[in-house]
Amino acid sequence: RNSVATPLPEWFSTLKMGDWPFCILHAMQGQLGFIDEAMAVFRVHEGGVWSRLGALDQAEARLALYERLVQELGKEYTPLTTRHLYRQRYELSVLHWRARNDQQARYYARQCFQTAPAVEHWKTNARLLFRTSFPGFTNLLRRAKWTLRGQTA
Repeated sequence: RNSVATPLPEWFSTLKMGDWPFCILHAMQGQLGFIDEAMAVFRVHEGGVWSRLGALDQAEARLALYERLVQELGKEYTPLTTRHLYRQRYELSVLHWRARNDQQARYYARQCFQTAPAVEHWKTNARLLFRTSFPGFTNLLRRAKWTLRGQTA
């Protein structure tokens, strides 16, 4: 069904991944089928466009895709896309916090609160926002926990 998604929309080339959005474009045109057996092999290697990206870059790329899908898919998909937006923003906040990128961690923690399912996860969001807003105190607690366990920071 290559003719279904041609020409590709302009936003397609702005994404850091191609196969997944390409499949979504096809799925938007009609029904899909499922064959429950291996039909191909996906090679992960250092030279791959996707696999050479770090965890932060991959998470940023997934977020860009989800943000685009919110615009492209109809309202019937809003609960699904919103849930994925929340998860991706949460993951980015945690990844930035672990990398000690406090400003970015706070930014994505706040973004979690602006995403609809955040109400369901208010305790998790509150912890995340506290952790990213007070990194010095949080790091002190982390070091104390490691010391109690006999580990080093």
